[in-house]
Amino acid sequence: MDDPAEPRDEPTPERPYHHGDLRRALIDATFELIDERGLEATTLREVTRRAGVSHAAPYHHFADRSALLSAAAVESFELLAVHLRSAARRARGDGATRLKAVVVAYARFALEHRPRWRLLIEPEPVSGPMGAEVHLAATEVRERVGSVVQDAIEDGSLRADTDVETATIAVWSSMHGLTTLATGGLLGGAVSPSRADRAARAVADTLLDGLRSPV
Repeated sequence: MDDPAEPRDEPTPERPYHHGDLRRALIDATFELIDERGLEATTLREVTRRAGVSHAAPYHHFADRSALLSAAAVESFELLAVHLRSAARRARGDGATRLKAVVVAYARFALEHRPRWRLLIEPEPVSGPMGAEVHLAATEVRERVGSVVQDAIEDGSLRADTDVETATIAVWSSMHGLTTLATGGLLGGAVSPSRADRAARAVADTLLDGLRSPV
């Protein structure tokens, strides 16, 4: 077990400490290890070794491994929310078109940021001491989806009687399920970005077919 009584962030023999932002270095090292070895192997001791600092260094920012993972999850949810908001803004067309762009952006995020995505589908960050902050960051993602659903209802792309909350949950759970299957290799081998885009559009079309206003 890591000992918080060790000397403060002194350089290790493997890599002298020269970071200007220790917190950033620790979170970056966390994502590197998740990508290379998986979440279970991402220990606080391995993170400090990868960041090139003493074993005591993380305790300046994080009480334990769980707090570090939660902080990384909060950052990842926030980044996902930014990606979804940007996709909606860039999309041209009606609300249904923007909704489809958000579904595609969600899948793309998972493929392009696999370590972050792996962390977001784990229960540990939510159950840790920063669980409330993780939940709040995840809520922002849900609100991004809900905002696009609301816009689509208001511009007539979706039926006026569509329940925003129910539709948002349907869209979000479908996006989450698709990306979990894709990143887990359960869609028949490796999934390229173009194949992920096609699958995401197909999922979006299926959802929209049941929510569109009658022509």
